[in-house]
Amino acid sequence: MTKTALSFLMAMAIAGCSSKPVTMNYYLLHETAQTAEIQDITNWPVIELRSLTLPDYLKQQSLIVQLSSSELHFSPQHLWSEPFEQGFAQALKDNLANTHKIRLHTQSVWTNATQSGYILDISIEDFIPSHNGMVILRGTYRLGRSPQSGKIVEFAFNSPLNKDGFAHSVEQMRELVTKLANQIVTGIEHY
Repeated sequence: MTKTALSFLMAMAIAGCSSKPVTMNYYLLHETAQTAEIQDITNWPVIELRSLTLPDYLKQQSLIVQLSSSELHFSPQHLWSEPFEQGFAQALKDNLANTHKIRLHTQSVWTNATQSGYILDISIEDFIPSHNGMVILRGTYRLGRSPQSGKIVEFAFNSPLNKDGFAHSVEQMRELVTKLANQIVTGIEHY
């Protein structure tokens, strides 16, 4: 190796050591607030979340923003702290429990066989902060009392982005999960 090449490699190594560490930011879709009281939830109505289908871009750990009608940006420094599917199910579960006194299960092992439960399948087509200043949640769900019956419902919700940053985007995403939970409960009430 020549002296020039060796000098260049050493300079690059030293420059690499002096760089500032990258700050990583982690986000939860569900809130971690605890309920103040302990309650018996055994007799609450049950919804069995049988399936949750996501677009591939939501299966990434990076938070995403839509930059134009066809371009997405995956942030390398802003990450979901858990798989998105798990966070979405937890956010929906918490909302149904805290607001509507309904249990959401992803496993039937906890379902009380004497209760009349509902089966829910959700297919999310878009759930993203968009270039037009809105967070968008759209897709379809199927809600029924047995695997064969049920209504298929399209949903489309949006919420304005009033502030910059991923933290505000996640807060607005939580609001859209609340709107979806409310629509599902309305479907149960009219079933």
